[in-house]
Amino acid sequence: MLSRRTQWIISAVGLVVLLAYYGWADDDEADGDAMDTAAPLAVVSPPAAASRAPAAAALPALDASRFTRAPVQDEDGSLAHEVAVPEGWQMVGGVRWNDATGCPGLMMLRTWTVIGPDSLTTIGVVPGYSWQHAGTQIPTSACPVAPFRTVREFLQASVQQMYPQGRELDYQDTSAQYQAQVQKLGLDSQQNNGRPPPAREAGRILVGYRDEGGVPMEAILEASMDTNTFRGNVLSTVSNILVHGAPQGRLNPRLVERVLAESGAPDPQWVARFQQRMQRNMQRYFSQQSQQIDQWHQRQMALINARGMADRQAIRMRTNKEVAGIYSAIAASSSATSDRMHSRTLEGIGEYNTYSGVGGSTVQSSIHGGDRVFQSQSDPGSAYSTNAPYGAAAPGYVELQRR
Repeated sequence: MLSRRTQWIISAVGLVVLLAYYGWADDDEADGDAMDTAAPLAVVSPPAAASRAPAAAALPALDASRFTRAPVQDEDGSLAHEVAVPEGWQMVGGVRWNDATGCPGLMMLRTWTVIGPDSLTTIGVVPGYSWQHAGTQIPTSACPVAPFRTVREFLQASVQQMYPQGRELDYQDTSAQYQAQVQKLGLDSQQNNGRPPPAREAGRILVGYRDEGGVPMEAILEASMDTNTFRGNVLSTVSNILVHGAPQGRLNPRLVERVLAESGAPDPQWVARFQQRMQRNMQRYFSQQSQQIDQWHQRQMALINARGMADRQAIRMRTNKEVAGIYSAIAASSSATSDRMHSRTLEGIGEYNTYSGVGGSTVQSSIHGGDRVFQSQSDPGSAYSTNAPYGAAAPGYVELQRR
């Protein structure tokens, strides 16, 4: 059973993905001019020196007057949607799945590219990213942690990955157009469920670089980002990055608009399967996570129980040892007392006292004699008694102590 938070994340990510599809497929004429409502990117014209390289001037003009549609297929062979392709151009790519992840925004990987006859001009999409903002992450989330706070930071990192030698030439914020499209499609009202809508922003970045053949190239990368906050955890999702590359001076944003506007909406049956597959993946991930937590808990309890048993056994052993010592001391004391009582009884009957003699010997002296007893150190068999309180011992004799 998925938690309300998880269901909400799946819904949010799903709407972001579908917005990317439906927003591109919308053929409303007003939307077709959306890219013109903001200041245009500063597309750089080729310098004079570039004409000596295999530059754009040496390339034939591309014909994009007529279009056909090419299918974008899921890895299972089903149709996901169709892309408008100028006649004579090629389309490659499709939809792949990462069923192993538990992060909704990283499950579906959609990549397709429309390639012009010059093999240099391209229009396409590459997979985006879904991440927890560093410092707000929670360990139960499967989404990775990244430092990107804005869509511009994310696009700049994408440029470094896709074009290591490229440099940023310009950036344009397109958040207003993106938010207007969201309002037009009514997605925020579908997603609310008592929660505030995500923070939405979008932008495009212009990059200059050289391809492997040394041809000066330019590329525009465009993305929209939705950021949701739940109990301090901040999660951002970029469903895809739109990429348009061409030789320097030949970028054609109008052509990109037309490709997107004339591309078909996602197949409804595929959309239903996409949502079901995402939910199954999430259920499997959280089920495995729950099992791992249970197993960890069981291991910890087993360790605690084993430690408790060992401690209890040690306590029992110490207690038994102490009790045995007490009993032994009592027995020894009782035995000594009994021996003394028996000795005194015999002395009373025999009318004598017992003294500890030289060298561990025993001397018995009659009670009718003196109470001071002396024994020879050289001849233990020789002893005498006296009642003289201050009499000194005879030479070679020592006074004995009564037992």
